[in-house]
Amino acid sequence: PIVQVVAKSVGPGAATTADDKAGNLAKQFPVCIGARLMLTYNLWQAVGLCNGARGTVYDIGWAAEADPARDQPCVILIEFDKYSGPPFLTTPEGGKIVPILPVQRDFLVGAKNCTRTQFPLV
Repeated sequence: PIVQVVAKSVGPGAATTADDKAGNLAKQFPVCIGARLMLTYNLWQAVGLCNGARGTVYDIGWAAEADPARDQPCVILIEFDKYSGPPFLTTPEGGKIVPILPVQRDFLVGAKNCTRTQFPLV
C-alpha cells in the first residue's frame, strides 16, 4: 500500500509555504516499500548521505501505538545506492539499510515564526 506522508506545519501560512522556503521539506509525498526516493539534505556526506542521494524504501515504521491508516510513520528505512557507512541493519542480500527520521525546520512567513516537520525526502 502507498502511504501519503504529510508534513506537520505550525504557524500562520506554514502549511502553504513552498517547500524551498520551508527548509526543503515537502508538504507531502507518497511512499511505499520499493519506492525510489531522494534525500534532500546533507545528513552524513562522508558516507554518501547527502542532498540528492537516491535510494529504495526497504520498510516503513510506525510507533507501537500508532494506527498506520491514520497516523504518520516515525521512520523510513532506505537502502541508499552509494552509502558506504555502517548499516543500521543488513538485508539478506547484503544491502545496508539506513533509518531516516523526520526533521524540523524553522522559517519565517512574513515576520511570523513557523516550523515544518517532515522526512527530508522526495
